[in-house]
Amino acid sequence: MSDQEFEEFIDRPLRASDLAWIREVTMTESPIPGRDTVSVGGLVPKDPVCADYNLTTLQDIAVLPNLQQLTLEIGSATDYEVLKNCPSLQELTIVSAKPLAEPEWLCELPDLTSLTLRISMFSRLNEMGYEKEGGSTFGKDGGKADTAAPAWGDLLPRCKSLQYLDLEQAGLTDFGFLDSLPDLYTFRLSGEESDSGAAKRRQAAFSEGVYPQIKCLVVDDAWLRNPA
Repeated sequence: MSDQEFEEFIDRPLRASDLAWIREVTMTESPIPGRDTVSVGGLVPKDPVCADYNLTTLQDIAVLPNLQQLTLEIGSATDYEVLKNCPSLQELTIVSAKPLAEPEWLCELPDLTSLTLRISMFSRLNEMGYEKEGGSTFGKDGGKADTAAPAWGDLLPRCKSLQYLDLEQAGLTDFGFLDSLPDLYTFRLSGEESDSGAAKRRQAAFSEGVYPQIKCLVVDDAWLRNPA
């Protein structure tokens, strides 16, 4: 901007058109330098630490008219439903302290091709000798994640555009919903211990010829299909 344009810009209300250039947002609660990136439209702010804020709603993100890629690792966030107001969203990653409750809003994202839903107690922050000051909003009560499963069998078949699905959910054993996702190329399922009986039973459900559209398949850390 020229000096005159900048003066005009700061003296008027912010318009949605001013945000139209933002197509990618990545938010990590306590990023590890060199490993995690917090960015808006590819721009990285200085010393980003989202844990300093009690962020419970994502309404400010939901107003971005052309947002296509969104990654959220915010332990205190609870109101994800506002993201249904992001009709351009194509790639969505949510890492939360427990499985999403009532995620039906995902079906209102017509262009969603990539969906990653994972659970984290922030144990990764203890890797490489990293020690976070003040604790994390992730799992702050020290308990295990709530494993109550949403009705994925009813919900995911309505997400017709999915090509990539990464789902962390213990106890999930009915995979009939995959028949309704003809474009699904990659499916990653986790949540059970890799050497447990539950993991082996889930892996056995993906015998050769079942769900043939899935070319890349990982179930509880076991690579069952790998594209040539």
